[in-house]
Amino acid sequence: MTMSTRDHLVTAVLVLTGAAAIWSGMQMVAGAGLFPIIIGVVLVLVALAHSLVIGRGLVSEPEPDSIYWGRFAAALGLAVAFVFLIEPLGMYVAMPLYLFLAIRLLSRAGTVTAVLVGLGFTVMTFVTFHTLLEVPTPPGLLGMFFDL
Repeated sequence: MTMSTRDHLVTAVLVLTGAAAIWSGMQMVAGAGLFPIIIGVVLVLVALAHSLVIGRGLVSEPEPDSIYWGRFAAALGLAVAFVFLIEPLGMYVAMPLYLFLAIRLLSRAGTVTAVLVGLGFTVMTFVTFHTLLEVPTPPGLLGMFFDL
């Protein structure tokens, strides 16, 4: 598969995902669908921008050499484990753990950076869902100590 074919495939997937999010948000009760609609619009806009950049030849990336299958399998396993651990551990324990491990596995960032990013995203998620949107998340272990 050539890079051009991949780029067109990425654009199509983004547009379809964005359209599905917009459609899904429009089917929801008033107010509840705002977030999916916003995400869908952003996805479609990113897809269009991607299509324009690639179409004009503004970006020329070399073909990737090869995939490191071991790292890919580890990242996939980590994502699957995160999905299955959200319920028993809770969102606010599983998320920083997943982010820390993913950053350490997939980047050259140090331990301090991985901890700060993991905790920062977890705090932003807590403020967004628990405080602003008042949407419950799986409490897990922290549910024993706090009213989540």
